[in-house]
Amino acid sequence: MKITVVHGIRQLRGQPDEAVPFYNDQWSKALAACPTLPPAAVGFELRAAYYSHLLIESGAQGMRLEPDAQAMLDDFLADADADADADADADADAAGPVEDEGAQGPRTLEMRVVGGWAAELWHRTGLDVPQFLMRFFKEVAAFLRTGAGFTPKSDVIASVAADIEGSDVVIAHSLGSVVVYETLWATGIAVPKLITIGSPLAVPQVFTRLTPAPIAGRGARPPGVERWCNLADVGDVVAIPIGGVAQAFDGLFADLHDTIAPINPHKLTSYLKCQALGGML
Repeated sequence: MKITVVHGIRQLRGQPDEAVPFYNDQWSKALAACPTLPPAAVGFELRAAYYSHLLIESGAQGMRLEPDAQAMLDDFLADADADADADADADADAAGPVEDEGAQGPRTLEMRVVGGWAAELWHRTGLDVPQFLMRFFKEVAAFLRTGAGFTPKSDVIASVAADIEGSDVVIAHSLGSVVVYETLWATGIAVPKLITIGSPLAVPQVFTRLTPAPIAGRGARPPGVERWCNLADVGDVVAIPIGGVAQAFDGLFADLHDTIAPINPHKLTSYLKCQALGGML
């Protein structure tokens, strides 16, 4: 069984000649530790599809966000604020009347809500949420960007297409699921099984920017894919909303949300080791 794993964000490790052997070894060991690996996959051949180096603009330094990345992050946080406000309102209604908040203005309250949401998630998952989200939207925006400026999409798609050609199974993590989705639509490559893990495909700031664009608010299984399964940890900060991929895309065979890893639930190796992935294989 030929399995290609397509990584997500924060995987930069130099050029492919250094990164690919490292990730081949790391991810093969993680998948081999999956307790439910089916007999047909025991002798698997895993290869890493590495594209992180293509997302870094020459000469770019630090974590400064481009305007499109900053806009995506701001929109994402605004949605998180709205969800937190709704939960807070529901709790307040259940508790009854409260005292006026006095000098605490709306902006202060908004910042407290965002801070509380991020701090709670940080505490619960061990994830540095602010740094993670900045890195996530920096790399996502770089891939999704079209028009002027640094637009590496065509190079990323060409590289990943060459890696996934001939695979029996493609496992695509995080941003990698977005890359693979667009690559498969752009090339028509045949893939017997696609498994997306920790996928942000249904995140509104990503979904509305996909190519091809959703039609009537719906995306669809790429035409060369025979069976598409999606797996996400219920605590994965970017695999939201829960059940969102099945709700937003036609042609999905299975969509499972479970507790994959209580600490840092977005981690690729945690997904590769989990029982649910073995079941999907």
